[in-house]
Amino acid sequence: MPSVKARPTANSVTAQAIANAKRRAAQKKEAAAPVADHSPKPVDLLSIMSKLSPEQLAAFAPKNPRERTLYKEALNMLEELLARQCEEDVFTWMTKGTKTKDEQAEVGQEPYRPFPEFQFLYDMLTVIDREKMPAIWKSRTMLGTWTVCAYCTHYACTHPASRIIYQSHDEDRALNMVEYSKILWSNSLDRLKDRWKLVKDIDQQPQRQLELSNGSVILALPGYATKIKSAHPTIYAHDESAITEGLENYIAEAVGASTKKIILISSSWLGYMNELWEQCEEVEWYQDGEANKIKGQVYQMDMQEFEQEYERLKSGKGLAA
Repeated sequence: MPSVKARPTANSVTAQAIANAKRRAAQKKEAAAPVADHSPKPVDLLSIMSKLSPEQLAAFAPKNPRERTLYKEALNMLEELLARQCEEDVFTWMTKGTKTKDEQAEVGQEPYRPFPEFQFLYDMLTVIDREKMPAIWKSRTMLGTWTVCAYCTHYACTHPASRIIYQSHDEDRALNMVEYSKILWSNSLDRLKDRWKLVKDIDQQPQRQLELSNGSVILALPGYATKIKSAHPTIYAHDESAITEGLENYIAEAVGASTKKIILISSSWLGYMNELWEQCEEVEWYQDGEANKIKGQVYQMDMQEFEQEYERLKSGKGLAA
């Protein structure tokens, strides 16, 4: 029986045209869409292996002689990569290239450990690096003094002929800071110690000093402000600044010695550092140009302003409002 087609009407023609248009649009969209790539992606072994410690990598050491050779070459490359990253970035060195000493470690615990990857430690380093005279409040669990010593030690190792001066209200604390630097150097990667050579073995270094072959020196000074100028510091770090009487004299001597950076760090206490802090204004910090803001307080004072405040203090008038 022959088929009979119905005569098209205006409505059916319009509906067919719309359907054809939709089909063509769908075909065009499908052609423009990128073809899904279901092929297996290469594994970034370097990225994965760089997150493992040498001990973890050793656990996966292959048994085949050729594989062992390739493994050693890869491990050597990773160690060199990490060493270079540690040289370029103090936070990487602190968290992956050296170890701090936990003085409150319990029996059976490993006292030497890398710095924890805490954001506030990174923020602290950012402020220390960017400001000429950062003032930092600390508590015992913040690793504040350790962080300052890590920054100064890394600077001395990577900047030849630098002079790092540690001081506090008593000599023992300054000596402790030198000991912190020695611990950090001793626990650095072997590759870094080969590059950051000492003038003599660490055990033969004086208690108050760590001297490197690149001409840099880390030195503890007795608690007298008059000792600062003759030491010619590149960086002057003062621990427990708020507790130190006459802190303004220490700062004046350090500024007078053309010190590039003055770092004040202290437990909370009344005093000159606290008076400076109360005059601080909140500022916004940006990391690497991105809108990742670090909230902090920075007190900015040029040399003329400081001398005016210093003379005002000496006359017994106190800080200007």
